[in-house]
Amino acid sequence: MNRKLFALILFSLLTIPALCEEEQLAVHVNELRVPQMIGVVQNHQGRPVAGVRVEVFRREDGHVMGDAKTDEQGRFAYPKLKPHRYNIKVHHDGIADFYHVVVTPTNASPELVLKYKH
Repeated sequence: MNRKLFALILFSLLTIPALCEEEQLAVHVNELRVPQMIGVVQNHQGRPVAGVRVEVFRREDGHVMGDAKTDEQGRFAYPKLKPHRYNIKVHHDGIADFYHVVVTPTNASPELVLKYKH
């Protein structure tokens, strides 16, 4: 567990752009399992959040797989990602949340719901 936490912290520090030094980062350590990278970003009250930046990184090497903003319903999609382990960074207005996601058809939730702290 400590090795995973150290790797996550190191990865977070290496992937946060220099322009985002003022960002507050919350890391969610529970791994989310979904059949494809399609979902919604919600605030702490369960309401969709529009215009939030959603970045997807391949966990093993930090390669950026996608970068987009949520639509008016808080939705985002990266439907062509192959089964693999990914990290997602959701950020807006100086606040960022960091998630672990596995794209897999096995034991997966039907949709990815990211609870954003904004």
